[in-house]
Amino acid sequence: MKVPFVDLAVHDPALRAEIMAAIEGVLKRGDYILGTEVDEFEREFAGYCGANHAVGVSSGTAALVLALRAAGAGPGTEVITVANSFLATVSSILLAGARPVLVDVGEDENIDVDAVRRAITGRTRAVLAVDLRGYPARLDELAALAGEHGLVLIEDASQAHGAYLHGRHVGTQGDFGCFSLHPLKNLPAPGDAGIVLARDEEAARRLRALRNHGMAERGFATVLGDNARLDSVLAAVLRVRLRTLDAANARRRSIARAYIDAFRDLPITLPPDAVGHVSAFHHFVVRVDDRPELLRSMTDSGVDARVHYPVPAHRQPAFRDHVVVPEQLHRTEDQAGRIVSLPCTTSLSDAQAGITIDAVRRHYRRRHADRATAAATGRE
Repeated sequence: MKVPFVDLAVHDPALRAEIMAAIEGVLKRGDYILGTEVDEFEREFAGYCGANHAVGVSSGTAALVLALRAAGAGPGTEVITVANSFLATVSSILLAGARPVLVDVGEDENIDVDAVRRAITGRTRAVLAVDLRGYPARLDELAALAGEHGLVLIEDASQAHGAYLHGRHVGTQGDFGCFSLHPLKNLPAPGDAGIVLARDEEAARRLRALRNHGMAERGFATVLGDNARLDSVLAAVLRVRLRTLDAANARRRSIARAYIDAFRDLPITLPPDAVGHVSAFHHFVVRVDDRPELLRSMTDSGVDARVHYPVPAHRQPAFRDHVVVPEQLHRTEDQAGRIVSLPCTTSLSDAQAGITIDAVRRHYRRRHADRATAAATGRE
């Protein structure tokens, strides 16, 4: 049996029927752009997260760019973030016209609060914290630090739908919370989509203008905006998917728990699990000292294991001349060379999870045996 990393098809007949009915409703109404479904999805997602306002946009990247612009990030300003996230985290800062300042991460692979503190200058406008792999960053500490220095705190929660820190949903502890709704995400649209949580009405108003050509009202542009609107068909599907998010995340956590229990005695670093942190497990990532060999073993066993993300932003050709790196990124570099993502999605069956577990354990049994043989041969 093959174990795919992800399967995006909708196999549940009841869910598929509900999705098709939602799409049919949009077709009957004909309100395809910023229609009723968008309004309702914004309201429901804000309620789910416990946020004051939500603004639907065309992608996760658009969510980041518009939040940065609404926060006043632009030419002459700096935004502190990390190098180990998906490319959009850093590219969004550049697209907003600001300069990314890249700092190191902690053992949890999220932004290091002390490194942020050391990187703050008179040009710093915002901190862009990533909840990498669905695991919440130290958002309470970052919010306090941002408040102390008069900075805007923006969360890139694109991998963390349904994740919590001390009982609060991610995306609500800062000024803006940005989510991708790409088909690969925990809350998936059938296409590119995104949404931004905003703390106050004025910020939400700015976002709505920025996503719609700068128009606060039809025909009158109050700011230079973009075409970054959320389509009604996607919003309709997302409303259906939102109702299944908790069950989907529970499935991811169940698979993650099975992996953690099975791998405790192996020479690998397991995902973080601090008190008060509830991960969405968008990715289940371990760190190993023999990544090429483990990946080969997984391939030989029919398991599609991957690496998210092997090349940090400061090593990317498109970014390296446009970012500031005030200190060496020791943990970022070390982790980038050791991370491995194992399949952990709602489409994964118990049997496939079992195959993945067996493949990992078999690899390390074989490695242990090979080393024992080599040691014995050496003694002889």
